[in-house]
Amino acid sequence: MRFLRIFISSPGDVNEERDRAKQVIEQLRRRYAGRIEIKPVLWEDLPLQPDMSFQKGIDLLLSNQGVDIAIFILWSRLGSPTGAAILKDDGSEYRSGTEREFDLMLKAREKSGGTRPDLIVYTRQDEATFDERLRGKSTADKEADILQKGRVESFIEEEFFDAETKTNIRAFHRFDRPATFSGQLRIHLQELIDPIAGDIPGGPVWDIGTQGSPFMGLEAFQPKHAPVFFGREDEVLEICQALRRQAREGSAFVMIAGASGSGKSSLARAGVLPAITAFEAGDSISHWVSLILSPGELGEDLMEGFAVRLAESLPALRSDESAWREVLAADLRRDAEITVRRVILPALAAHREDGKLPPPGSSPRLFLLIDQMEELLSGTCWSDDERLAFATLIEVLSRSGKVWILATLRADFLG
Repeated sequence: MRFLRIFISSPGDVNEERDRAKQVIEQLRRRYAGRIEIKPVLWEDLPLQPDMSFQKGIDLLLSNQGVDIAIFILWSRLGSPTGAAILKDDGSEYRSGTEREFDLMLKAREKSGGTRPDLIVYTRQDEATFDERLRGKSTADKEADILQKGRVESFIEEEFFDAETKTNIRAFHRFDRPATFSGQLRIHLQELIDPIAGDIPGGPVWDIGTQGSPFMGLEAFQPKHAPVFFGREDEVLEICQALRRQAREGSAFVMIAGASGSGKSSLARAGVLPAITAFEAGDSISHWVSLILSPGELGEDLMEGFAVRLAESLPALRSDESAWREVLAADLRRDAEITVRRVILPALAAHREDGKLPPPGSSPRLFLLIDQMEELLSGTCWSDDERLAFATLIEVLSRSGKVWILATLRADFLG
């Protein structure tokens, strides 16, 4: 199978675009499954060593392993200077690591005879949002931001336009907001990868003989159906972005509300959950543990039913005591915050993927999918106190910093 490495370079002011690029690549991995294995290359995922700077480490790894496609995303910052240790051919310093990486990719493409890597450059044209970001800042901070934006404009002018005639000599793409960017990126990457994939024989994406029919009829798609779940990429991207935003703001909870039969469960199970657990990783996340449940399947005791289901994903919650589930349920009901902090989070930290220790500085995360949450409101076997206790537990988990929660709800219950 052919491997395709896609490098993403961007300063810190386009984090949303960077997240969307990662999700677009994940969608394309599924599109080309069985023919091409696509691997994103981001500096935060590279095993950089403590005896080298970030830029030296990136240079070394990119030079050794190579890149097939390089994506550059710019807006209002060009990035931090690389210092005197890394100089241009003329002896001058690079204005930023982004400029250094662009030069590195250009030289690699020239060395390959113009075949590798393909370079795609995007610049965000969004003066209104930039002006809004300046509001309330000190004069010094405003001047620093304006200086950075000027460096981006100078970089574009010097690298993409002739100095004398001011005519365009290299292509780049403008966009006005992150959603526009992700649509452009998907189209551009498909145009680059489709010709390659067409020449590579691949195995079946879904083997009906061993996996059954991928056509679910009125049943919901499941996580295993992710390779054949298509057509809702924009919604998956939007929800994943909302989850990241919620996590950064300290409450990792997102609800999908929609009419009955609108495909909420399939979107959550076969779209969002696989996109997060298979791709949302970094220095601090070693792996994801996933748990799918609906309130109606937890039985007459919501907390005990939840404790049992959670222990299926986190075996460390079980103890030798025969009444461990009752004890855990009582603790969750009495004080969810203390129990989450002292019991559930340590059990999550003890989880091992394939028995392997997580890399230093990283730990597992739990992705909890609560499907058909309207059952919590419509069920007749629970008291109001029990419902409130369960809702409190969900809120505590979402604010724990280690648990992301996605819920689905029939729109007629939203009020």
